[in-house]
Amino acid sequence: MAIQSSEAARDRKPNDIADEIWNTKILPRFYLDGLRTKSIADYFYTYHRWFNYSQAVSSAISSQNSHHRIPSAGTSASIIAFVEDIRARASTATALIEARRLRRLLLIIDQTFDISLLNQLIHKMQLEVKAHQAKDAFPNIHTPLLVNLGYDLTRAADEQMQNENSYSVVNTWRDGFIIALLALRPLRISNFVNLRLQDNLFIFHDIAWFRFQSHETKNHQCLQFPFPGELFSQLRRYIREIRPKFIRRTASPYLWLSRRGEPMHEAMLRRIIKTRTSAAFGFALSPHRFRHAAMTYLAMTHPEWIIFGSDILGHSDPAVAESHYNHASPEGAATNIQDHLITEAKSAHGRSARARQTRSPERESLTASEFSVR
Repeated sequence: MAIQSSEAARDRKPNDIADEIWNTKILPRFYLDGLRTKSIADYFYTYHRWFNYSQAVSSAISSQNSHHRIPSAGTSASIIAFVEDIRARASTATALIEARRLRRLLLIIDQTFDISLLNQLIHKMQLEVKAHQAKDAFPNIHTPLLVNLGYDLTRAADEQMQNENSYSVVNTWRDGFIIALLALRPLRISNFVNLRLQDNLFIFHDIAWFRFQSHETKNHQCLQFPFPGELFSQLRRYIREIRPKFIRRTASPYLWLSRRGEPMHEAMLRRIIKTRTSAAFGFALSPHRFRHAAMTYLAMTHPEWIIFGSDILGHSDPAVAESHYNHASPEGAATNIQDHLITEAKSAHGRSARARQTRSPERESLTASEFSVR
């Protein structure tokens, strides 16, 4: 935050200064960055908590020494004290989110501001959060494993349907489709279980879309995103062949139905997912773990896309998704990058070998001479 050095600036009320900085510097930048309304509100609260904290520290120091007055922006030491104060009253993960927001705010206001100590504290808290998440945590299950589990269940049900058409076989197919879809679109379980046709799930020709109104989401933001294309044929079959077997007396708009033809309860859906994953992996996974798996897999395979994790999970603030859901380790990311480079190198070597076989002797000598010149 800019240091107010003039006498006129010192005579202004602190809240007026805070509002001017917010309206002239911070808010326009957030609009340019395309932040959502809820995310801007989160930054607004962080900004004012920080500003009020700085003013409280300034007043305390001024009362002890009338000739000494710290700027409203505070110093690097006061920044650390602010974050540590949050850390003392809340979890490290919460303090980490606040610290990341504060860092972004400070750099928007003044790019020359010294945030080295803040970066060190953020790194320290990141390590603590990762260690806490790893403690007593289940082994990391990647999203492709969950998708394959869903495919395996539907294929097994298809084979059994050739000889029988019992409810257990139909249930197996439905459960496989549920697991594959939740793995590729890890919605919050409350939204997933309450999916309604032509309300939250729209189908038009060969595409489908999810849509949720603001009153249906946790962060009170409207969400809409495409249905995974690779599961569209399964969706069509589920609606045409599988789902009608669960319909009883009256038709229901809900996508997931129980054997009685009633909308599936959240407890039942949780039990299905835990039972199927326990049988496949040796330990049960809750639906919420699908969200962790998606974020971690994204971080390990496409770290440059990690900013889109908030869109996948339906979060308004990317810092939340990265702090709570990304369990990727540096070793795992390095291994994936190395494997990718080895694959690319082998592919390039194969293309080069095929090119040499088809190249004429004259062209071969010309290429060699060109290479020696370089």
